[in-house]
Amino acid sequence: MQLGLCFSKHPGWGGKRKKAGRRPNGRVSHAKRKHKKDNPVHVTTKVMEDVSSLRDPELGAAIGRYFRRVVGRHDDFRVTAFSIQTTHIHMLVQADSQEALSRGLQGLLSRLARLINKHTGRSGKVWRDRYHAHELTTVAETRHSVR
Repeated sequence: MQLGLCFSKHPGWGGKRKKAGRRPNGRVSHAKRKHKKDNPVHVTTKVMEDVSSLRDPELGAAIGRYFRRVVGRHDDFRVTAFSIQTTHIHMLVQADSQEALSRGLQGLLSRLARLINKHTGRSGKVWRDRYHAHELTTVAETRHSVR
């Protein structure tokens, strides 16, 4: 005996539909990044909501000392400028390759997270999401980022 095909009573169910799937959440894309050696990169990273202000006098001074110690320390990854805000940090960095950029930022942000957790007496995740990097391709863009 052969069974008949079962067709859906609801045509249009299943398959690709308009507005279906996960909604964008505004977080940083995890797409691969390409980096040219000659271009500086403006990097922004935000802290979790339960982290106290990064501009707290003691914590801000500790972060500033750490950045000054790191500036120019590696040949392939350099922090050239930084700005500490209440809930995030801006950095201008230069790297010789995409790998040097991602490895340099991974190391820098993990050490900063340990420093922030130590000074605030907390433990756990510090950075809200992956860092946001924007490659600066023009002189005007670079000037505005430094300003």
